[in-house]
Amino acid sequence: GGTPLGGSITSYLLEKPRVVGQTDGERNFHVFYQLCAGSNDGELGLSSADHFNYTRTTTSVRGIDDKAGYREMASAMSHVGVKSEDQRNVFKLVAAVLHLGNIEFERARGDKCDISRNSANPLAMAAKLLDVSKKDLAKALTHRTLTSSSLAA
Repeated sequence: GGTPLGGSITSYLLEKPRVVGQTDGERNFHVFYQLCAGSNDGELGLSSADHFNYTRTTTSVRGIDDKAGYREMASAMSHVGVKSEDQRNVFKLVAAVLHLGNIEFERARGDKCDISRNSANPLAMAAKLLDVSKKDLAKALTHRTLTSSSLAA
């Protein structure tokens, strides 16, 4: 423990393909596993990493203690001044991503899709964590939105 005196920031490109799929033996982002292992916040709706599509490929690696990693991460966030309420919001967002990954889609008419009936629980949990209605989240996930900008002449 102590107060950080300095630091450096490294930028990483967080690719969508890395979140949604891994090869055998590869793990997703550490925070997913750390949150599953270390959070005892029932409101997040988390359980073992093998219950989530984004983390079930490889749930544990010899020499990595995800529960200890969670404690270290939360402690580091506190040390750099991230308030507990802000930490909670970050954890809610990360948990929402895990729940979103468990939502399944089925083909509807034409080129449209619907959320599978089997996905009611992950949809509800993600909506709760994101503080949006289930209806609005379902629409955002199943309807294409096109935005156009007008050019000033």
